[in-house]
Amino acid sequence: MVWLVAWIALSVVPAWSEVPDPAALSCVVNSVDQCKEARFQLPRLGNDGFAKMFETRRPKFTEWIRPMALYVQGVTGLPASVFIGQAGVASDWGATPAFRNNNNIFKHMCWVPKSTLEGEIQLAGHKFSYKGTCGVEKTFGQIGRPFKFATREESVLAYLHFLFSPNKQYKALQEELKRGIKPNGVHLSGYKPVSSTLGGFSHDPKYLGILQNLISVEKLPELDAAQACWQCLLAKSKEAK
Repeated sequence: MVWLVAWIALSVVPAWSEVPDPAALSCVVNSVDQCKEARFQLPRLGNDGFAKMFETRRPKFTEWIRPMALYVQGVTGLPASVFIGQAGVASDWGATPAFRNNNNIFKHMCWVPKSTLEGEIQLAGHKFSYKGTCGVEKTFGQIGRPFKFATREESVLAYLHFLFSPNKQYKALQEELKRGIKPNGVHLSGYKPVSSTLGGFSHDPKYLGILQNLISVEKLPELDAAQACWQCLLAKSKEAK
C-alpha cells in the first residue's frame, strides 16, 4: 500500500514543475551573465519611442528588440541579426500602423473578416500560444489588413511558427540551421546562408538584398554574446526534456 501511495503522489506532480521559467534562463561565462537579457519578453516602450526620425528610430528599435533577438537565436539558431533585420524591414523600424496599432511586427495579413491566426509553438522546452484576430470590416480583392495581436511577443511567436512549421517554403532555412549545429552545441551558421533562404518572406524581389545590406553594410549586431547564450540555452532545453 505504501508503494502505491508513493506512485500516485509522484504521478500527480506536473512534469513542468521542474522546467525553468524561460524568463529566468541565464548563462554565466567568465563571471559575466551572457544571457541576462535573453528573455521572452520585450522591454516596454511606447509607440512614441519609435516616432523619431529614421536615423534615430533604427538604433532605438534595434536596441529595443535585442533581448528578443538573443532569445530567438538561443532557442532556434536563427542569427539575431537576421531576426532584427526582418523585424526592422517589416515594421519600418516600428513606424508602420500594423506595429503601432496592432502589435504586428512581421506584417501577418488577413483577408477574411473575423478570421483568426492562432497556434502553439515549443521553445526551449516550453509551449507558447499566440492568437491574431482580423477586423470585422469587409476586404476587397487582395487588399488585406494586418492581424491584431494582444502583445508584440505573440507576433514573434506567429513569425517563428511560420518559419519552423513543416512546409516546403522554409525547408532550406531549417536545413541550414541544422547544419550550423555541431554535437557540442556550437552554432556556426552565419547570416549569409540563412538570409539567402528567406526569399519567400516578401514578394519584393529586392528583399534579400535589402536584408543582407542591412546586416553587412549597416552592421546590424551579430551579437557575439548570443553565441555563448545559445549554447547555454540549448543545454537547458535538453535538461528540460
